[in-house]
Amino acid sequence: MTLTWQVDGMTVDKSLDGLTDVVTFVQWRLVGEDGTYVDSAGETVPNVASVYGSLRVGQPNPDDFTPYADLTESAVLTWVHTKFDSEMVPSKNPDDPEEMISKTELYERLVTKELNENADPTVEDPPLPWGE
Repeated sequence: MTLTWQVDGMTVDKSLDGLTDVVTFVQWRLVGEDGTYVDSAGETVPNVASVYGSLRVGQPNPDDFTPYADLTESAVLTWVHTKFDSEMVPSKNPDDPEEMISKTELYERLVTKELNENADPTVEDPPLPWGE
């Protein structure tokens, strides 16, 4: 199984606090891949799941500012992970309702859960019992 974080886009303010081309939002995506599975139609398909969102970037630090043209995906993903790793949220784990985890871990768990559900479904949508 592979989990890959990526940047889908960024919103840039042309001028902010004396700086130019300042990133204010990052559109991110987490994609998980885990081989293939047989879907409900009997077709073998890639086992892929994803979650995406937008993250508001905090005020820029003029002493540690990287011009937009010099940004790398790795640097921008560091912003995303730094923010998500600092935000603790309920895990929604029924076995431990008090458990708190980082947003990074929550999103990774969600994608992993979907991949596992694709490969070994615990629910289905069967045809209606009375036919068509």
